[in-house]
Amino acid sequence: MKKHIASTLVALFFALALAAGAFAPVSAGVSSAEAAFADEYPGEKLAEFSTDYSSSSAARKHNIELAAGFLDGYVVEGGATFSFNSAVGARSAERGFREAPVIEDGKYVKGVGGGVCQVSSTLYNAVIRAGMEAISVAHHSLPVSYLPGSLDAMVSEATDFRFINVTPYPLRIYSEFKKGKLTFTLYGFPVYTDGESVRIRSVTVKVLECKEYERVEDTEGVLKEGEYERYLSHPKNGLVSEAYRDSLYRGKVVSSVRLRRDYYAPQKGVILVSGDDSSAGGQPPRACALYKTRSAIIA
Repeated sequence: MKKHIASTLVALFFALALAAGAFAPVSAGVSSAEAAFADEYPGEKLAEFSTDYSSSSAARKHNIELAAGFLDGYVVEGGATFSFNSAVGARSAERGFREAPVIEDGKYVKGVGGGVCQVSSTLYNAVIRAGMEAISVAHHSLPVSYLPGSLDAMVSEATDFRFINVTPYPLRIYSEFKKGKLTFTLYGFPVYTDGESVRIRSVTVKVLECKEYERVEDTEGVLKEGEYERYLSHPKNGLVSEAYRDSLYRGKVVSSVRLRRDYYAPQKGVILVSGDDSSAGGQPPRACALYKTRSAIIA
């Protein structure tokens, strides 16, 4: 009963706040007093999700924090569609983004804005936990280290992450980055009623084993005299995965919906070889590690 009364009061508060224009985006020309009111009373906390980027390069860390900063305090009006590319803007050197590794055509290459996909992916996980509807989300061509399969959200000039605020009330996005931890917290009117909750699962359907190496000629003199080959990287397995959203009532699963199914390509290992490859061995007796099919629960 107390929770029901609290939800009713929250709904009443939102209605009054909307009438007062307290939740309008700052860019829409609201007064500083109205903006301060919205910061102090953003609504109920709907979801929070974090990923780790502490092991990233300095350039990648910079890009993550810059992109996340553009989203801090962003308001998605009731029934409106959020676009990550529109909210963050172009990832260009002119706007302060730096060159860092990105995944392109199944390989890691350098590109301006590398790391921004971790921002969109972290936000995506908060969004689906809050009960919002993701209408445009794409996976990377390769598995990413910071999230299980089918829980990433790749963005590029041609690919956007978009979702709908399914409530009639504003949704407010807050970002925080501290000591290599990126966190998104969403505030607004709750989608789930008293006793309801949600759980997100990543399930590895199949592991795609990889044992192959690609031999690349050393054209820049990296190898030392007398060195005929060098392992630059070892093969990595790919996978087929699925993401599920379980609906719970008082801790018990009442329904489960598959959100998506994705394919992540395996990666060949790379061996750098000298121009005179006569002394180098053939394919090395190495293979990717074998992984059992698993199901990871992400609370």
